[in-house]
Amino acid sequence: MSIAGRLDQVYQKAPSISINNKSKFILFSDLHRGSDNKNDDFSQNRHLFEYALKYYLKRKFHYIELGDGDELWENKRFWSIRKGHERIFELMKKMYDHGRFTMIFGNHDMERKDARIRRRFLHRFYDSYREVYVPLFENMTVFEGLRLNYNSGEAELFCVHGHQGDWLNDRLWKIGRFFVRYVWVHLQNMGFHNPSSPAQEYKKRRIIEKKIIKWSASRRQAIVMGHTHRTRFSDPNHDAAPYFNTGNGVHRAGITGIEIERGAVSLVLWRVSTRDDGAVYVERRLVRGPLPLSRFKEFFTGPLHPLPLLI
Repeated sequence: MSIAGRLDQVYQKAPSISINNKSKFILFSDLHRGSDNKNDDFSQNRHLFEYALKYYLKRKFHYIELGDGDELWENKRFWSIRKGHERIFELMKKMYDHGRFTMIFGNHDMERKDARIRRRFLHRFYDSYREVYVPLFENMTVFEGLRLNYNSGEAELFCVHGHQGDWLNDRLWKIGRFFVRYVWVHLQNMGFHNPSSPAQEYKKRRIIEKKIIKWSASRRQAIVMGHTHRTRFSDPNHDAAPYFNTGNGVHRAGITGIEIERGAVSLVLWRVSTRDDGAVYVERRLVRGPLPLSRFKEFFTGPLHPLPLLI
């Protein structure tokens, strides 16, 4: 199925959450948390992410993890990831227990669409010190897509990972996982780059983005995604559609994400910076925005192509 067809499919099945000017959300994606070994690209940013989670937890933001939060292609056992980043999972559990954490699966954690996998690995974990099972994300449901409905239909933001229709990462994801787990991980140690990843291949990334933007414009639907690892923040004065991309959490420059607060969307960067006296500190930098959600309608000047009905 094409990218447009898969997005239509996910959109129609996605649950809707009503939001308003008091709502606060932070969206991160493509963190690729590993087991804190030499292949764990997230490890370099784990302290940044921990600080960011504390910031959003204190300010009562709702955290939406927009896919590929955990690297379950390279790592067969989730417990090693949780153990490697124990403090981070403690913070996410606090958010979840307060009803402010939602998980969307991507291609690298697609196995979580299986309820049996969620019950076994996400709902609880085994505490080897106390020798008992301890709740983690009890009864969690992991979604493929989510719709944020602003002010009873004034605007809507469709949240999805963005791998849909990318054949190897969607329908053939188990083949992709096999290659990464048993072949790529060894090539990575030798310094090779993954040629099949949209995060590495510029041409493939641009093709995916063009198709996503075309879908957004034709459906008159704002969309925020990850997958490509490339931040995007559309401007109604210059761009054809309201397409936003969270970026990733594995780049040396820092961690990027999309915030929604006071009825507006912003692109932020968390990074390590220095003061004039040489002191090192964690900085939250506003990169783009804020753009009011009410301005999304300014993007749509072309004809509307309604979503096809699914049978």
